[in-house]
Formats: sequence, structure tokens, C-alpha cells
Amino acid sequence: MMRPGERRSLTAGLILFARLTYSLQWFVLSPALAQVASEGQVPTNLLGLVPVAFFLAAGVAQIPSIYVAERLGPGRTYVLGLLLLAAGNMLLPLDFSTFGLFGTRMLSGVGAALFFASAGGALSRLYSDKPGLMMGLYNAAFALGGGVGLAWGVLHEVLGWRWAMELSGALAVVVAALNFIALRWTNGSAAPRIGGLTSLFSDRTVVAVGLSYVGVWGSYFAVGQLLPAYEQIALGESVSLSGLTSSLLLFPSIVGGFFSVAYDLVKRKKLLLALSAVPATVPAALISVGRVDVILVSVLVMGFFNEMSMSMLYAYVVAIPKGNPTATLATVNTMHMLMGMWLAPLLSLTSTVSWTLGWVLVGLVPLMPLVLLARPK
Repeated sequence: MMRPGERRSLTAGLILFARLTYSLQWFVLSPALAQVASEGQVPTNLLGLVPVAFFLAAGVAQIPSIYVAERLGPGRTYVLGLLLLAAGNMLLPLDFSTFGLFGTRMLSGVGAALFFASAGGALSRLYSDKPGLMMGLYNAAFALGGGVGLAWGVLHEVLGWRWAMELSGALAVVVAALNFIALRWTNGSAAPRIGGLTSLFSDRTVVAVGLSYVGVWGSYFAVGQLLPAYEQIALGESVSLSGLTSSLLLFPSIVGGFFSVAYDLVKRKKLLLALSAVPATVPAALISVGRVDVILVSVLVMGFFNEMSMSMLYAYVVAIPKGNPTATLATVNTMHMLMGMWLAPLLSLTSTVSWTLGWVLVGLVPLMPLVLLARPK
């Protein structure tokens, strides 16, 4: 018979493993995008629209997902989200048409929205006395899972991308089942009321600070989603090598998130947010050099500082004395997804003229919204 403390630890571990698996589902298709383009379902210059379909659905469904969590409870909601993520990835190889490609990515996006706030809320409730540690582990699990998803390119090459996608989805189904079983050990906490969530869009500080980092969020995911395709198409790298190279964007993020402790030590917090955003985005412009060694250094630096800066941004907005912190994060995440996602199609469309120009834009355009941090409270 397990003790209550042991059950709590096991449940927290399962939630973190679900978070890792959730992140894997985000990135697992990226190493195969060039192969998808070669099979004629989407032109190379429109590859950036594939992640847009995912982020568009996730962004639109973010706020309704809180309403679902009110009805089902956070635990059942995040399990449902993980199952939808898995379903999207497993259905894609079965209906490989242009409609199927975008439709299944949108299905996975809805699953991502259901998972994010609900799993984070369930985890923080288990250890309500250690919210900082839990959110640090939550972000670290995402970075680790994303790195594994990009490294999944090895399996794409060995098994073929269709079977590799099926395998990733099957893993998510197993993890969802284990988490569902663990739900009987804990009581799901109530999600924030939908009215309190939507009212946050009228909070000018939340909106301004959230908008300032739209490009920081977008550049990270543009690199994560399209760097493997760039390496395969422009540099002639293999599927497995391009996936492994790109995975280095995510692994430094595991460490970078914990360095956000600098936020607690600095008084001029907006200035810190602005300064940390520079190394979090500008290295993307250096990918344009087209050398593997430069790409490796660029993604390592970008991964570390992007996670560090995003963690500090989250710390800033949850400290704003209005509403529920989980609801505030969901609001900011909605803005980032719906607005930041457009850097990926900007890159793929610009690639028809010049990949170099595309990477420079991805690295420098995100600096423009940072002027919003100069806005007084």
C-alpha cells in the first residue's frame, strides 16, 4: 500500500512525463517536413503553414479549454488533450492529403490547448507549497520532450516517417492511460472561471508585456519547426542529422529555465526582460551563414536564453495583482500563439527568394515589439 506522499510523488512524475510526451508531439513532425514537401502535399515555400495550422488551433482553443476544465476537471482535461495530440499524429499518415495534413495538425493543436493550463494547474496543486520548483520542472520537461521530438528524425530515417509518427502517437496514448489511472489518487482542482480569464485582455499591462514577447516566442518555434527542413533542403543534410542538430535548441532550454532566478535578484525587471530577449532571438539570424558549426552555436545560445527570458516573462505577468495566475498565463500564451506563429510562414515564403534573408528576418523582427516594455505601468 502506497503512502499519500508516495502517491503524490508518483502522480507528479506522471504529469511531468505527460508534459514531456506532449512536447514530443509538438515537434515530432518537424524532421519529416522536407519529406512531406517532396511527396507533393505542400510546396516548400508553404511549409511554414504546417506549424501555423497547429498553433492557430491551439491559440483559438486556449481560452475555451479553461471552460472545458471547469466541467471535466483539470486532470481529465489534460488527459483528453494528450489523446487528441496523439490522434492527430496517428491519423496523419493514414490520410496523407493536403486537407489531412492541415486537419490533423489542427486536431493536435486543440489537444495542446486542452493540456497546457490544466496539466500545469494539476501539478501545482499537488505541491502548492513549491510552485516555483514545479513550474521549473514543468518547463524543463517541455524542453526535454521537444528535444526528443526533433531527435525523432533518427526514427523517421530508420522506420520511415509514417511509422515513426504512429510510434510517437502510441507512446502518448500509453502515457495518457497511465495518467488517467493516477487521477483516482488526487482530486482535480477547479480551473479559473471563464469570465475572470477573458477580462484579463482588458488589463493593459498584461497585454503590453505579453505582446512585447510575441516575436521572442515566435522565433523559437520558427527555428524549432523549420530548421530541419532548411538543413535538408539547403544544406543537403540527412533527416537524422538535421533532427539531432535542431534538438540542441531544446536541450539548453532545460538549463536556461532555471537561470531565470536572476529575475528575483534584479530590480529593473522590464530592462532585464528586454536585454535577455536579444540573445534569445538574434542568433537565429546567424543560421543564415549556412555552416553547421555556426548553426550549432546559434541554437545552443538561442535555446538557453529563450527559455530563460520566457520564464522571466511568466514570472512578471503572474505577479501582476489581478486575476488568477493560471488564467494570466493562458491569456499571454494565446497572444503568443496567434501572433508569434506567423514567423514560420514568413521564413518559408522568404526562402523562395533567399533562405539568408528569411533567417535574418526571424532573428531581427522579434526585437521590434520590445519597445512595448518601455511603456510605464
